[in-house]
Amino acid sequence: MKKRFLLLCCAAISLMSSCSIDKEYKYIPVSTDGKIMTGNTITASSDSAAYYKAIHFFMNDLKNAYMFSSSTYPYDFIVVDSKKKVIEIDSLKKVEWKNAVMKHYFGEDSPSVDDKKTQELLPFFETITDKYSESKTTWYVPKEKGKSISPDRYWDSSSFDFYLYFGTFDNTFSPIHIVIDYTDNDWLFIKKLKFLIDGDVIEYRPQKMKTNTLYGGKISEDSDETVTSSNRKLINKLLTADSVEVKLEGSKYYREKILSDVQISNIKRTIALYKAMGGFYVTKDNLN
Repeated sequence: MKKRFLLLCCAAISLMSSCSIDKEYKYIPVSTDGKIMTGNTITASSDSAAYYKAIHFFMNDLKNAYMFSSSTYPYDFIVVDSKKKVIEIDSLKKVEWKNAVMKHYFGEDSPSVDDKKTQELLPFFETITDKYSESKTTWYVPKEKGKSISPDRYWDSSSFDFYLYFGTFDNTFSPIHIVIDYTDNDWLFIKKLKFLIDGDVIEYRPQKMKTNTLYGGKISEDSDETVTSSNRKLINKLLTADSVEVKLEGSKYYREKILSDVQISNIKRTIALYKAMGGFYVTKDNLN
């Protein structure tokens, strides 16, 4: 792989040095929410050389997004010349260069479509498409949420759901979402959750918990937020988990739960489906 990457670098350098006069280009990334992000000026001797340099800017933006970003990251980019015309590159060359550079930066976490794996995983998910939305986003949610187990199952009336889901729209992917859904007869007013995963403790503080009163006197406390650099360590740890215990700490009281085998499997399957469909998810806590 490294040899192939070096050969591609040499070919790109050859393209860059084939003309002595450099021209000015603009690298423009687009984020997952469709917004234009801050780009960079590129000087290069040809369109091909400019595009190759832009790929490296793109990979650095991806890397920085996963290290520091709160919710969005770039999913694509364009390169324009000094006349603001989008440069066109041979599609096969574009894919080859992009894949090689991405492998160099991210290794096994590089996006790669696996149709066979996708078909194996899809039966475990419900697909929901909002036909009234402009983006026509399709959401992939685990069909069977599974039920958490209470250490003292004879008196605990509460229930606790914890799962992941994601969406696709216009051939792009939403960030992965984390859902917490707690119901009981009395409020906890959850502030944080402590996960005991195969002996290791990881703390998770939801940014915002919503509270609702349900029919029959029940209450619910829930949150729905995206996987970011601050909580990715928890998700990555769950991907290799065999047993997971959770302590839900409220303003005064707490509850303890044990994630069921179905709940643990759902987390692993959701990330696996996301990647099999071509989504970009980094399974490393830190990127060097």
